[in-house]
Amino acid sequence: NHPLLQTLQSNNLTTVGLNSTIFKPLNETNFILVQVAADMNGDFSIPEFQEVNTIKNSVAAIWGKRPSDYKQWGIGISRTFRAGEMNYVPILLFNWTSPTTPWGTEILFPARGHVRYTFNRQNMAFFGFELEGNSYRIGNQNRELAAPYNDLQIRRSELRFRFMWQRQLVGFIWVALEAGYRINYSFNVDRVPGGKDFSRFFVLDDPFVMENALTN
Repeated sequence: NHPLLQTLQSNNLTTVGLNSTIFKPLNETNFILVQVAADMNGDFSIPEFQEVNTIKNSVAAIWGKRPSDYKQWGIGISRTFRAGEMNYVPILLFNWTSPTTPWGTEILFPARGHVRYTFNRQNMAFFGFELEGNSYRIGNQNRELAAPYNDLQIRRSELRFRFMWQRQLVGFIWVALEAGYRINYSFNVDRVPGGKDFSRFFVLDDPFVMENALTN
């Protein structure tokens, strides 16, 4: 009969979002890369998404260098919810292709990192990981939860180890097949009064409203 458990059991977690990537060359070798995203997350269905009043904004800014056609690297900082709660983390970009072998890397750490094997121009295989997650407002589906459950959010995060095969169909149209293992990094409940988010910076021990342990 607990209202929090009832809403978690009855409703799905949904995301509606927009994202964009801005690439600005500074000269022949240096560049700036900016990725921005705005997500509306909650236990709502698509027709009612306008009821959600919490938008999560994420941004990553990278200064990079492209010393050759085979290597691209960069450093930067990100405001992200991939670990569930909001955090500011340093990021490392490293894209590399061997000029003499089919191997390469596509890394944007800590968000994702993959080793790539190119069979030919139409077929590539990847093995690596992705950290995926966000913060979801609870109590949007057709009703508001009564106090003190009206300002709660699920801090959901998954670490996904995966193998991925990609094949070109025609032009820029590709298909992909993935298989892997998902580790549930976080599925805790936080109180976020007024939707004003905060960060524990991975080290602060502020208590959660509810701590959950899900299987992988």
